[in-house]
Amino acid sequence: MKSVHKSFAATLLSAIFLFSASAWGDEQSELDKGRNAFLARKYDEAAARFRSMLDPVTGMVRDPIFVSQARFFWGAALLAQHKTAEATEQFEAVIMRDPQFEPDPLSVPTEVIDAFIDARARLRGRLNDEARRTAAIDAARKKKVDAEHAKKVERTALLEKLASEERVITKHSRTLASVPFGVGQFQNGSRALGWVFLTTETAFLAAGTALVPAYLSAYSQGQRAYANRYIDRAEQYLERANAIRYANLAMYGAFAATALVGVIEAHVNFVPTVEETKYRELPPVSHLRPFAAPTVDNRSMTGGILGVSGYW
Repeated sequence: MKSVHKSFAATLLSAIFLFSASAWGDEQSELDKGRNAFLARKYDEAAARFRSMLDPVTGMVRDPIFVSQARFFWGAALLAQHKTAEATEQFEAVIMRDPQFEPDPLSVPTEVIDAFIDARARLRGRLNDEARRTAAIDAARKKKVDAEHAKKVERTALLEKLASEERVITKHSRTLASVPFGVGQFQNGSRALGWVFLTTETAFLAAGTALVPAYLSAYSQGQRAYANRYIDRAEQYLERANAIRYANLAMYGAFAATALVGVIEAHVNFVPTVEETKYRELPPVSHLRPFAAPTVDNRSMTGGILGVSGYW
């Protein structure tokens, strides 16, 4: 099946090529006939042939190169018939359509070349205006494309930013603000103050708790001394126990006072919510580039071809 398709495609391309070559040959043939009539000084016949081959409806010559050549020789034939205005019109049409067109000075009389040069000189201002207009249009088109590209880049950057960022809102609790050991400060984001309350309260609580065994030991020894009738020693142990008890109460009191201050501070400076932005890594995305369709100056291209094929 694939071989059949390839064979059909090759046949179709060959047919198209042969048809194009045939059409191109017919146009060349028509142009040669008109040119021969002009060289034979049959100007009426030459003008009629060129008029016929360039007819918009029935004319056979369509190739841009042949059109420029046929129109030039038509103008040359009209000039030979002393139809200067009509000849100038044809010359100007050639120049406006193909500013790079250069006639073969060996194919026509000098008068024709001079008339063509004069027509080009008269049209130079119009050609320059046309060139400036084209340049302005191209500049405006480029500016529009660049502006659209800038908007796309800006929009893409915004979308990438929105896609890579996630806003997380954390609600704080009044209950946690009432917890000692700097919990409320840590919740509010005051980490330094939180560490101050945590270490201070922990120290007071640890010190007070550490005095409990010493108090119990001194009190127990005092009770045993009383039981053994060692009154003086018993009183010494009980005094020591009371001193330790007062120190213990002082440590617990300091802990309670510090914890109360910490809780009050946490409620006074309470932060209800905290908004945090988290970032996520996105897969790489190809950068946008402005797309501008390539432009081809047909007149310059035709002029370049004519520079080679102008000599028969």
